[in-house]
This record gives sequence, C-alpha cells and structure tokens, in this order.
Amino acid sequence: MSSRDRTVDFIWASLAVLFFILSGLHAYLAATAILEIKLPGSEALASNGIAAPSAAVMDVLNREISSVVNTFITAYNKSSRLSNVFGACGYLVAGLTSIFCLVLNRKSP
Repeated sequence: MSSRDRTVDFIWASLAVLFFILSGLHAYLAATAILEIKLPGSEALASNGIAAPSAAVMDVLNREISSVVNTFITAYNKSSRLSNVFGACGYLVAGLTSIFCLVLNRKSP
C-alpha cells in the first residue's frame, strides 16, 4: 500500500467521521425543544416602572398573546425539527458513502 493510498484512506475515513458527527448533531437538535418564551406577569411590569393594567385586562392580554406566541413557536419547532431530521439523514448518507468509497479504494488494484 503506497503513501498515496494511505492518504486517500485517511481522507475518506476523516470525512466519514465528520459526516457522522454532523448527523448526530442534527439528530440531537431534532430531538430537543428549540424555543421557549415566558411572558412576564403584571408584577414584573410594575417593578420596571411601567404602570400595570388591571388583573382582568392582564389575564385577557396574556391569554391572547400566549395563544399567538405558542402557535408561532409550535410551527417554528415543527419546521426546525423537520429540517434537522432531513439534515441528519443527509449527513448519514454522506458518511455511509464515504465508508463505501473507502472500501472501494482499498479493493482497487
């Protein structure tokens, strides 16, 4: 086995490891929650010098804002999860292709 063959084998093996690491990273990101938002209560507003509205108004505002924000967060998380799943699959295929090329390179005369 020549020095060139060892170098090419090293490159294919390094690419395979890199692709498998990236695949694992995308799989991890697909499995974790991306974004969480907590709305401040009226006491947080008052402590910052902002006049807090009445409790009934705050309750209605918090429910409406929470509904809109949670809808956005759910859609964003689904989109991010889907793109991370596709990314993980793509890098997994690239890693397997690198292993395949490594094996082919070793079998070539």
